[in-house]
Amino acid sequence: MTISFEWVRIRGNRAFVSGHPPLGPGGTPAGPFGKVPSEVPLEAAQASARLTALAVIAGLQQAIGDLDRIAGWAMVNGFVNADPGYA
Repeated sequence: MTISFEWVRIRGNRAFVSGHPPLGPGGTPAGPFGKVPSEVPLEAAQASARLTALAVIAGLQQAIGDLDRIAGWAMVNGFVNADPGYA
């Protein structure tokens, strides 16, 4: 399954990046899925976070071409589906 959604929108000289899931080769959603650490081990969640960051960078590169055009980041947020009380 591929996701048909515009992850990055360009408005003027700004790029707005929406929430990305971890993506595998070809843009397919990559697991594992579940709460950390009861359903997903910490190491697997860390690997998933890496795939998410790479998906964001790939989406930006596809939208703007050259990543050297990025002058700065206004805001970056990340969220993890963690068990209550897990920090």
